[in-house]
Amino acid sequence: MVSDVPAGGLDKNPPYTIYEHYWRTQPINMSFALRTLADPVTVIGSLHKVLADADPEMAISPSRTMEQVVEESVAVRRFQMGLASGFAMAALLLASLGIYGVISFGVTRRISEIGIRMALGAQSDQVAGMIVRQGMLPVIVGLAVGLVAAWFAGRILAGQLFGVTPHDSCRAGSSHIGPGGRGVRLGWIPARRAARIDPLRALRFE
Repeated sequence: MVSDVPAGGLDKNPPYTIYEHYWRTQPINMSFALRTLADPVTVIGSLHKVLADADPEMAISPSRTMEQVVEESVAVRRFQMGLASGFAMAALLLASLGIYGVISFGVTRRISEIGIRMALGAQSDQVAGMIVRQGMLPVIVGLAVGLVAAWFAGRILAGQLFGVTPHDSCRAGSSHIGPGGRGVRLGWIPARRAARIDPLRALRFE
């Protein structure tokens, strides 16, 4: 019994294969795999020398390690995923700048309101918490929408993945923790600035 061998690529189902006895066939060319515990590069050099000594006129194709075979089989897919990851990072950067800009603009527009709240007895941590909560509301909504969209998009991306499932709850959760934490940090910066506002100066602000 021979296990399945993904000869066509990691993203393709193993093809049906029939194994024949070597001495019953006369192959035009052949290749074989060698498993070793030593350095593959060293073994390849020694193997080429043995074959050359056995038949100096034998045409030997370039040898490759299994790591090289796997790398070549996923090179295009890895480039595509790297490109998609680059766009995702750019989108995350733009979203981060947008969150910070919107919250900062909101704090600037509400300086008089914040001053009145503090003059009436609101504490600094209460003001900061209010700003963070209000700023995180659209972030939470966006993460929820993104989670639902990612769940449905997983069916489309299922054909592009191998070795992992598109609906991995651990990866989905970790991918949302990062942007959520970034939103809290970006919202805390203007919130902390709002908590340090002098009520007297804020009431005179125009």
